[in-house]
Amino acid sequence: MNVPQAIIDEATNVAASLLPEKSSERYEHEYAEFKKWQNENNVTGITEDVLLAYISNLSKKYSPNSLWSKWSMVKSCLQVRENIDGRRFHKVIAFLKRRNERYLPKKAKTLTKEHVQKFILEAPDDKWLLAKVITIFGIFGCCRCDELLSLTLNDVEDLEKYIVVTLRETNN
Repeated sequence: MNVPQAIIDEATNVAASLLPEKSSERYEHEYAEFKKWQNENNVTGITEDVLLAYISNLSKKYSPNSLWSKWSMVKSCLQVRENIDGRRFHKVIAFLKRRNERYLPKKAKTLTKEHVQKFILEAPDDKWLLAKVITIFGIFGCCRCDELLSLTLNDVEDLEKYIVVTLRETNN
Protein backbone atom coordinates (compact mmCIF):
# COMPACT_ATOMS: atom_id res chain seq x y z
CA MET A 1 0.00 0.00 0.00
CA ASN A 2 1.33 3.43 -0.94
CA VAL A 3 0.51 6.04 1.74
CA PRO A 4 1.83 9.60 1.33
CA GLN A 5 4.31 10.72 4.02
CA ALA A 6 2.06 13.67 4.99
CA ILE A 7 -0.73 11.22 5.92
CA ILE A 8 1.70 9.09 7.96
CA ASP A 9 3.02 12.20 9.76
CA GLU A 10 -0.48 13.41 10.60
CA ALA A 11 -1.50 9.99 11.90
CA THR A 12 1.64 9.90 14.06
CA ASN A 13 0.82 13.33 15.52
CA VAL A 14 -2.78 12.33 16.26
CA ALA A 15 -1.68 9.03 17.83
CA ALA A 16 0.72 10.90 20.13
CA SER A 17 -2.22 12.90 21.50
CA LEU A 18 -4.27 9.81 22.38
CA LEU A 19 -2.54 9.35 25.74
CA PRO A 20 -3.98 11.28 28.71
CA GLU A 21 -2.75 14.85 28.46
CA LYS A 22 -1.84 15.44 32.12
CA SER A 23 0.01 12.16 32.61
CA SER A 24 1.43 11.46 29.15
CA GLU A 25 4.98 11.92 30.48
CA ARG A 26 4.43 9.10 32.98
CA TYR A 27 3.01 6.89 30.24
CA GLU A 28 5.99 7.61 27.99
CA HIS A 29 8.37 6.93 30.88
CA GLU A 30 6.83 3.51 31.58
CA TYR A 31 6.92 2.67 27.87
CA ALA A 32 10.58 3.73 27.71
CA GLU A 33 11.32 1.52 30.74
CA PHE A 34 9.71 -1.43 28.95
CA LYS A 35 11.73 -0.74 25.79
CA LYS A 36 14.91 -0.44 27.89
CA TRP A 37 14.14 -3.79 29.55
CA GLN A 38 13.55 -5.32 26.09
CA ASN A 39 16.91 -4.00 24.89
CA GLU A 40 18.79 -5.19 28.01
CA ASN A 41 17.32 -8.67 27.62
CA ASN A 42 17.86 -8.87 23.83
CA VAL A 43 14.11 -9.18 23.18
CA THR A 44 13.01 -7.97 19.76
CA GLY A 45 9.31 -8.84 19.49
CA ILE A 46 6.35 -8.19 21.73
CA THR A 47 4.36 -11.26 22.68
CA GLU A 48 2.25 -12.20 25.67
CA ASP A 49 5.19 -14.18 27.10
CA VAL A 50 7.50 -11.16 26.76
CA LEU A 51 5.01 -8.92 28.58
CA LEU A 52 4.41 -11.59 31.22
CA ALA A 53 8.17 -11.84 31.87
CA TYR A 54 8.43 -8.03 32.06
CA ILE A 55 5.55 -7.72 34.56
CA SER A 56 6.93 -10.65 36.55
CA ASN A 57 10.27 -8.86 36.73
CA LEU A 58 8.56 -5.69 37.97
CA SER A 59 6.63 -7.69 40.57
CA LYS A 60 9.85 -8.26 42.49
CA LYS A 61 10.06 -4.53 43.14
CA TYR A 62 6.51 -3.15 43.10
CA SER A 63 3.22 -3.71 44.89
CA PRO A 64 0.24 -5.20 43.01
CA ASN A 65 -1.40 -1.76 42.78
CA SER A 66 1.71 -0.30 41.16
CA LEU A 67 1.94 -3.27 38.79
CA TRP A 68 -1.62 -2.66 37.57
CA SER A 69 -0.79 0.99 36.99
CA LYS A 70 2.43 0.24 35.12
CA TRP A 71 0.69 -2.44 33.02
CA SER A 72 -2.09 -0.02 32.12
CA MET A 73 0.39 2.63 30.97
CA VAL A 74 2.51 0.20 28.93
CA LYS A 75 -0.64 -1.34 27.43
CA SER A 76 -1.92 2.09 26.33
CA CYS A 77 1.41 3.01 24.77
CA LEU A 78 1.59 -0.32 22.94
CA GLN A 79 -1.89 0.36 21.54
CA VAL A 80 -0.96 3.86 20.38
CA ARG A 81 2.61 3.28 19.22
CA GLU A 82 2.62 -0.29 17.94
CA ASN A 83 -1.06 -1.07 17.37
CA ILE A 84 -0.92 -3.98 19.84
CA ASP A 85 -4.09 -4.68 21.80
CA GLY A 86 -3.06 -5.50 25.38
CA ARG A 87 -6.55 -6.70 26.30
CA ARG A 88 -5.85 -10.01 24.54
CA PHE A 89 -2.98 -10.89 26.91
CA HIS A 90 -5.00 -13.00 29.33
CA LYS A 91 -1.97 -14.54 31.07
CA VAL A 92 -0.73 -11.08 32.08
CA ILE A 93 -4.15 -10.19 33.51
CA ALA A 94 -4.33 -13.53 35.35
CA PHE A 95 -0.83 -12.94 36.78
CA LEU A 96 -1.81 -9.46 38.00
CA LYS A 97 -5.00 -10.82 39.58
CA ARG A 98 -3.05 -13.60 41.30
CA ARG A 99 -0.56 -11.07 42.71
CA ASN A 100 -3.47 -9.05 44.07
CA GLU A 101 -4.90 -11.97 46.07
CA ARG A 102 -4.44 -11.54 49.82
CA TYR A 103 -2.57 -8.26 49.26
CA LEU A 104 -3.23 -5.76 52.04
CA PRO A 105 -2.28 -2.21 51.04
CA LYS A 106 -0.56 -0.07 53.63
CA LYS A 107 -2.91 2.42 55.20
CA ALA A 108 -1.84 6.02 54.89
CA LYS A 109 -1.48 7.84 58.17
CA THR A 110 -3.99 10.64 58.48
CA LEU A 111 -4.11 13.65 60.72
CA THR A 112 -7.01 14.08 63.08
CA LYS A 113 -8.76 17.39 63.69
CA GLU A 114 -6.94 17.58 67.04
CA HIS A 115 -3.53 17.05 65.40
CA VAL A 116 -4.18 19.88 62.94
CA GLN A 117 -5.44 22.26 65.65
CA LYS A 118 -2.44 21.50 67.88
CA PHE A 119 -0.03 22.07 64.98
CA ILE A 120 -1.60 25.39 63.98
CA LEU A 121 -1.82 26.71 67.54
CA GLU A 122 1.41 25.39 69.06
CA ALA A 123 4.05 25.10 66.32
CA PRO A 124 6.38 28.13 66.30
CA ASP A 125 5.56 30.55 63.47
CA ASP A 126 9.20 31.44 62.80
CA LYS A 127 9.81 27.85 61.65
CA TRP A 128 6.38 26.55 60.55
CA LEU A 129 4.43 29.56 59.23
CA LEU A 130 4.51 28.45 55.58
CA ALA A 131 3.43 24.90 56.48
CA LYS A 132 0.60 26.33 58.61
CA VAL A 133 -0.64 28.54 55.77
CA ILE A 134 -0.51 25.64 53.31
CA THR A 135 -2.39 23.43 55.79
CA ILE A 136 -5.09 26.06 56.31
CA PHE A 137 -5.44 26.65 52.56
CA GLY A 138 -5.52 22.92 51.87
CA ILE A 139 -8.20 22.20 54.46
CA PHE A 140 -10.32 25.32 54.43
CA GLY A 141 -9.48 26.79 51.04
CA CYS A 142 -11.69 24.43 49.05
CA CYS A 143 -9.07 24.17 46.35
CA ARG A 144 -7.52 21.28 44.52
CA CYS A 145 -3.84 20.34 44.77
CA ASP A 146 -2.95 21.87 41.39
CA GLU A 147 -4.83 25.08 42.30
CA LEU A 148 -2.92 25.24 45.59
CA LEU A 149 0.39 24.70 43.78
CA SER A 150 -0.31 27.47 41.27
CA LEU A 151 -1.00 30.14 43.93
CA THR A 152 1.40 33.09 44.05
CA LEU A 153 1.76 35.98 46.49
CA ASN A 154 -0.12 38.17 44.00
CA ASP A 155 -3.15 35.88 44.43
CA VAL A 156 -3.41 36.63 48.18
CA GLU A 157 -4.70 40.01 49.36
CA ASP A 158 -4.61 40.92 53.07
CA LEU A 159 -7.57 43.18 54.00
CA GLU A 160 -6.74 43.05 57.77
CA LYS A 161 -10.13 41.67 58.85
CA TYR A 162 -9.98 38.90 56.25
CA ILE A 163 -7.84 37.59 53.41
CA VAL A 164 -8.99 37.34 49.80
CA VAL A 165 -7.47 34.51 47.78
CA THR A 166 -7.95 34.48 44.02
CA LEU A 167 -7.80 31.13 42.25
CA ARG A 168 -6.78 31.93 38.68
CA GLU A 169 -6.99 28.48 37.07
CA THR A 170 -9.95 26.58 38.46
CA ASN A 171 -12.51 24.06 37.26
CA ASN A 172 -15.24 25.71 39.35
